[in-house]
Order: sequence, then C-alpha cells, then structure tokens
Amino acid sequence: MTIALLVSTLVLIVLLLTEPAHLARGTMPGEALDGRLRNRATGRCLAGDREGPAYTVPCHGGQFAQWIRNADGSVRNAVTGACLNVAGDSAVVMIDCVDRAEQNWSWNADGTLVWAGSGWCLTADGRQSVMVADCSGHPRQRWGPG
Repeated sequence: MTIALLVSTLVLIVLLLTEPAHLARGTMPGEALDGRLRNRATGRCLAGDREGPAYTVPCHGGQFAQWIRNADGSVRNAVTGACLNVAGDSAVVMIDCVDRAEQNWSWNADGTLVWAGSGWCLTADGRQSVMVADCSGHPRQRWGPG
C-alpha cells in the first residue's frame, strides 16, 4: 500500500511538472483561461465582440480578450458573455451561448483548441482572423496564456 501511494504521488508530480501551464492553470470548466489566449505563432490574443467574427488583437489586456471555459465545453468571452461558435465551413464567430455542438471545444496538451464538431483546430491566419482548419501541429494552431 505504501509503495502504491508513493508511485501515485510521483506520477502526479511528473504530470504537474510536464503539463503545459495553460492547461494546469486555466482550462478547468468555469475558470478563466488565464484571462487571455495568446497565439504562439503570431503573439496576438484571441478576442471577440458580442456578435460577429472572432479575431485576434495585440495582447494588451483589452476587455474583449478575456475568456472562460464552461463545463459544457464552450468557450465564453468573460466580458460579452458570447461564445466561440463555428459557422459555415470554417468561420469562427461569436453568438449567444447555448448548448450546441458548434460551441464545444476541447484542449490538447500541445496547446491546440479543437472544435469537437470536426476535430479541426482553432487557427490564426497571421493577421487578425481566426478560423478552424485541419489540425496540422502548426504554431498558428497553438494557444497559451496571454
């Protein structure tokens, strides 16, 4: 029993030390996602108004760049209350949060935010736009604390 407890404790320590910080600190349902989500390739932060397309902005702590992960898998803007939603082929837009597949996202340990409807990743285009695209491992698909 003592060896099993020791092994379990060591495994937990290893997981905590190797897990990306944004997953350890900010992706529990209902918690802020460290406030902002910074794209690793562009250095810009995810933002969204009450409605319309989601976009990226310079990471300066702007009010529309604060995010919360809901227990149902949706990602909600902490200021507007709107959720990330996939519309059409690949557009990511902000709309009212409702329990629908288009608003369900999951997090991978590599920092990708994956739309559950297709397995596509939230992707920054290098300018201001974001969309979903096939997960390729590109840094434009990796997000972390802002």
